[in-house]
Amino acid sequence: MDSSTIFIVATLMMFLNGGVLGLIHRNLASAVQPSAADWRIGTLLAAGGSLLLAFQNHYPTEIILPIANGCLSTAIVLYARSLRRFFGMPDLHWIWFIVPVCVLGIYVFSALRPNLSARVVLVSVMWSIPLSLALNALISPERGRVLLSGRVLAAMFATSLAFMVWRVIYFSVYAVPENSALSSANVMILLSQALISILPTIGTTAFALMCTERAQRQWQESASYDHLTGIANRFTLTSALNQRFAVARKNNSCFALMIVDIDHFKSVNDKFGHGVGDRALIHVAHTMQRALQAPHLVGRQGGDEFVVLLSTTEPTHAIQLAETVRVAIERNPMRLRDNEVLPVTVSIGVALMDQNDTDTDALLRRADRALYVVKNAGRNRVELDTQ
Repeated sequence: MDSSTIFIVATLMMFLNGGVLGLIHRNLASAVQPSAADWRIGTLLAAGGSLLLAFQNHYPTEIILPIANGCLSTAIVLYARSLRRFFGMPDLHWIWFIVPVCVLGIYVFSALRPNLSARVVLVSVMWSIPLSLALNALISPERGRVLLSGRVLAAMFATSLAFMVWRVIYFSVYAVPENSALSSANVMILLSQALISILPTIGTTAFALMCTERAQRQWQESASYDHLTGIANRFTLTSALNQRFAVARKNNSCFALMIVDIDHFKSVNDKFGHGVGDRALIHVAHTMQRALQAPHLVGRQGGDEFVVLLSTTEPTHAIQLAETVRVAIERNPMRLRDNEVLPVTVSIGVALMDQNDTDTDALLRRADRALYVVKNAGRNRVELDTQ
């Protein structure tokens, strides 16, 4: 297969992938649609650039090469911006200087001072910048756990970046007599042709999968976490509680849990409105999460009631953990407007699993019984159920 045919086949694949991404655009989450639009436009521009390169020997080189490389340069910049937008990173407007630099440089080294090596070195250096930015967006530690498709994309961008560096070294050291990028006599030129088609074709498929995987992850998270506070919801709590209970029964061990209730929460809603009430729920949830790190699990049972699964087998330690939560909330009042603060306190009932507990409901009832004792004693306290 000659070089022109390679470019034509690659162009058809790019147009196809770009079209598919356009068809699914409306079904993507609104948060990723701007990113997907950038990627789709980039793929279509890459297809146009490849098509122009396929017919470069049939038209004036000084015209077609700058336009083709301008399309490809814009595509790579759009890929970088797409990934940065996907991960919520700010736009870097300065990277657009790469496009005019490439266009002008290609014109100089094709029309005024024809030199294939100079063209390749210039483009490779310029393209390395957006490739680096795209790779950084994919592997940055702030991204957390990377999606499988994201790892595939990261590998592709890393390979492309490494190849750009190698092209700079190769074409700077070795003289390349061919003045046409369609020549098949040079292995580096053939590899360059293959590289041009990889990101817009395979990369577009990986990007579409990344959008889908994000939607699936968000759906799973929305099903597992409370929509208001962001902590574990009742379903997640029940599943974790059942699992810990079964393991404890099997291993003849135990664990503790506590039920946390916001004191006089109804009066907060009545006096300040449900908006402030919601803020109070969020405030208490986040304070508890800061006070109790994993493997303790903080969740919202419903209303103003929270349940915390404690990874401890000692009653004294369970009481200490509950006191840590109570004190943290008491000492951290919620701030309202105009520097006004709203004191918030909680009552906590604690229970330690016992082998006499037949199910999780029995354990929850004992913790709730301890909470009832606290409320009768004046609230803002911790009580351990001793059966």
